[in-house]
Amino acid sequence: MAEIDTLWQRDQAEAQRVMDRFLAIGGRHVMCGPVWANGYGGHFPATDWLSQPYEFAKFWSWLTNQVDATLVVAPDNAPFYDDNARTFDWGQMSKLTMFYAKVRGLGVIPTRVVSQWEQWQRRDVARRLFEWVTACFPDARRYWHNPPGHLSPGAGDEEERDTWQSALDAGMHGLYLQADPYAGGDGRSPKAQMVYDLADMQRRARGDHSPWGGPLLTREGQPMDVIFAEGTAHPMYWHGATQALAAEWADAALTVVTDTIDGIPSEVAL
Repeated sequence: MAEIDTLWQRDQAEAQRVMDRFLAIGGRHVMCGPVWANGYGGHFPATDWLSQPYEFAKFWSWLTNQVDATLVVAPDNAPFYDDNARTFDWGQMSKLTMFYAKVRGLGVIPTRVVSQWEQWQRRDVARRLFEWVTACFPDARRYWHNPPGHLSPGAGDEEERDTWQSALDAGMHGLYLQADPYAGGDGRSPKAQMVYDLADMQRRARGDHSPWGGPLLTREGQPMDVIFAEGTAHPMYWHGATQALAAEWADAALTVVTDTIDGIPSEVAL
């Protein structure tokens, strides 16, 4: 579903068939983007909406008339991003700024955005990206998405609480948490580690017995959101894991959280 835009560009009837199947099993939320991408390392066609703002507005209307959607807004590859240096080319990023302003005028006003897939930069670089996201999407709930095993929106040698507060001060509302499906910790299995991290980040956000002395507050003075966004996609896509694994992890996550944004019940078999 994260590549539904590339499918829609090429075959709208097939995109609708896939969407109908998604809706039939209870789906209600899709995470897609960015508007420029290399197609998941070449596994999907490359994405480039930048010269097609009117078509993107049509796609976004089609999508959001059927499901809630989160838009990932910054690319994670060249020429916009240097993955080795973990820095953005802000000259190139200005093209995205103009694109998002254009499609906003066409009615594309996402309610949820994520700064980048698996974001990992030093705090000052991440802070600039967060400020840019806030400026481009002032009406959205704004989140970052972590790489597996690195929850902080900063580098490992930077004071952790300050990296989180920097993100919130820049206008972010919280974390779309990605768990590591392969590595646990402190004797925990990967699934148990996911449950632990989800509960731990929620208590830090609220300040409930937090080692940071919390809470972690947004600009609006509310505890930041911690949303379980990804756990078993990698083993399912790359290693043939079945929907049963996703259901098992979903049930475990629901021992910690009481609501979801995707809406797919765990008992459904795809």
